[in-house]
Amino acid sequence: MAKFVSFTVGVEPRVGGLLNTALRMTTLRSAVAKASEAWKMKIAQRSPFEKTIKDFNFNTGYYNQIGLRWHDIMPRNAVVEEAFRRLPREEREDMDFRLARATLLSANKTILPKEEWTKQEEDVPYLDPYIKLIERELRDKADWDNFISPRTYP
Repeated sequence: MAKFVSFTVGVEPRVGGLLNTALRMTTLRSAVAKASEAWKMKIAQRSPFEKTIKDFNFNTGYYNQIGLRWHDIMPRNAVVEEAFRRLPREEREDMDFRLARATLLSANKTILPKEEWTKQEEDVPYLDPYIKLIERELRDKADWDNFISPRTYP
């Protein structure tokens, strides 16, 4: 008789956890790729007036002149810190490099050459899928924490 096994049932717990983690990371990476594509389409669909205003705001901002992205400097809270912790190692290393380079440039009171500035197409919201996932997990946890079983209190 054939026995169907889910990712965690019937598998050693540690291995099942690794499979679930790998599956979740693959899903998050595809979500980041989709968010990146959506962001690029949003930039391409701007009206000429809106494009002019957004370009002016972006090019006069300091963070792109020292090679940072918006999510590198966004205000920190518990959710954002957890999102940074969950980033894949490559993305976290890229962010650490950008922050170290920006710190050095800021300390020396210099900026990058114009061709090395962060471009609007590169400034994708790479943390958004992680933040949404964490917020959903926190909502689910709050729902379960406040759950009252009908069997306990009829």
